Amino acid sequence: RARRAYVVERDRRPAALHGGEHPWAVESARPRHPTQRRAAARHRGGESMADVIRVNDSQLWAAVETALDEAVEDVSQQAQDAIIQTGKEAARDVRSRAKAAFKGRGKYAAGWKVHNHKAGMHTTATVYNSTEPSLAHLLELGHEQIVMGHDTGRRYPGVPHLEPAFQDGQRRLEELMRRDPR
Repeated sequence: RARRAYVVERDRRPAALHGGEHPWAVESARPRHPTQRRAAARHRGGESMADVIRVNDSQLWAAVETALDEAVEDVSQQAQDAIIQTGKEAARDVRSRAKAAFKGRGKYAAGWKVHNHKAGMHTTATVYNSTEPSLAHLLELGHEQIVMGHDTGRRYPGVPHLEPAFQDGQRRLEELMRRDPR
């Protein structure tokens, strides 16, 4: 079985731009026949053979695997940062909507907080009310009016303040995740 030779060009960027860890980057990773090397050097602009390193399959796959691991780590860090930032913005948004909807009174509007939880590669941000947790669904969806244990037949209408904040937070998270990490 014939061994394939891959040509890998040296990375000419300053070490600070690629972290300084890898002295080469896979820029031209297609198999080249030994007779095509001179033509490839002319095509690259007349670079000398000192700028080219020969690697075998295992070295190329190790370089590709390292590059993919770094990319996954970068994207995962970007996702964690986006989730935490969106959680903070969602709590702030719910707080302001609750103050506007209920005339800024009481502990309910001031009690909205965010809890970030990281477990390995998973990150969650939970927005919750720490002072009046049992009121959220009643105020959002509405409820029956009961006086001294008796149903009055009247109903308080719901004031949607959680669902719009959730939708805004979802849109914001998608925007942050679509950003280029560079």
